[in-house]
Amino acid sequence: LELLADPTAELTVFAPTDAAFAAVEGLADIVADTELLTQILQYHVFAGTVYSFQLADLVDDMGTVVIEMADGSEATITVSDMGVMINEANVVLELVDIETANGVIHVIDAVIVPPME
Repeated sequence: LELLADPTAELTVFAPTDAAFAAVEGLADIVADTELLTQILQYHVFAGTVYSFQLADLVDDMGTVVIEMADGSEATITVSDMGVMINEANVVLELVDIETANGVIHVIDAVIVPPME
């Protein structure tokens, strides 16, 4: 994928915790399927750097915004009084805005899976 190979690309990564990966049923089968694993991992990456304080500016009146992930699928970010979610995963608010050389990481409590066609 060009985006991930570009050393100048700015990225936002929604990184699941170790516990989130451990909770995935059939993880060994997913890891063995390189194509599926790649798609799932790319679904955790967004082109551009978005810090947590910027999320409120992105959402609509309903508190949501749909973004295109690196795999080409869409994910929904929801901001509410209950916290921030990407699809069904909660953003771990104590572990956001972790700066990297090419963007930012936000830790999430679940592995998100792209829509499968």
